[in-house]
Amino acid sequence: MHSSETLDIAPLMESPLSDIERVPENLPHDQGVFEHDGYACRVCLQPKLTDWETVGGYEALCHDVVTGEAAHKLFEEAAENGTLHLITKQILNQTAEAFTHGIHVPISCNISASEFTQEFVEVMESVRNGLVRQGIDPNLLELEILETEPVMDEQVPYILTLHNEGVHFLIDDFGTEYANIPMVQKLLDAGVKNITIKLDRSLALNGTALKVARELRDLFGDIPLVAEGLRRTGEVDNFFALEHTSVQSFDVGGKPAPLADWIRRIADQGGRM
Repeated sequence: MHSSETLDIAPLMESPLSDIERVPENLPHDQGVFEHDGYACRVCLQPKLTDWETVGGYEALCHDVVTGEAAHKLFEEAAENGTLHLITKQILNQTAEAFTHGIHVPISCNISASEFTQEFVEVMESVRNGLVRQGIDPNLLELEILETEPVMDEQVPYILTLHNEGVHFLIDDFGTEYANIPMVQKLLDAGVKNITIKLDRSLALNGTALKVARELRDLFGDIPLVAEGLRRTGEVDNFFALEHTSVQSFDVGGKPAPLADWIRRIADQGGRM
């Protein structure tokens, strides 16, 4: 169990994600900025709160430097030309670097199910070994399995290998596409026990997030849960009351902010979050 940490995140909740023009050959030297296939990319972190003041972890997101929005077009093109794994590797390395600057709660990085290969296992092991050499708990680096693809039988052994090495997995956007009970059950049956389920924001919007959360607890016991998009105070309080829960929402923890901004914030608060 990783300790949660209290951080004054208010100054970051409305911070702009980008205020520079796209000039890939002259990228800013801030942490979390990289170039891929003509795109200037920036790793941003969005906090997951375990109560109204405590950050229990972050999700690492890749944003376009120009628009400040999620780099959907980049990922679509990368999926088509077979370079998605290169972006994932960049994000993993940038995220791992964040731990050396004082972040000591877990950060999850997104990954598509089809990316689970022996090559990815070796990449993940290399990044984790780098953290160990610096005296950092490698299990702080988590993997968030996207909802866009099913987990195939041939991918399960690679997931299980990483799980047995200590990697924690999250199921992203549960309730949409392939992120469903069969996916969770398949991983549990295979022996992947370190799982957190992230409820899609659509469940918050239609008012069923708490109902679904309670149903998941009936099915899977005390499995950790994250609710995306919760807004109303009463709903947030009720979700926190379930225990082993977090909320990831613009209205609770704020919008994603650049990794470099979080690092500067850490320095301002004494070098540790």
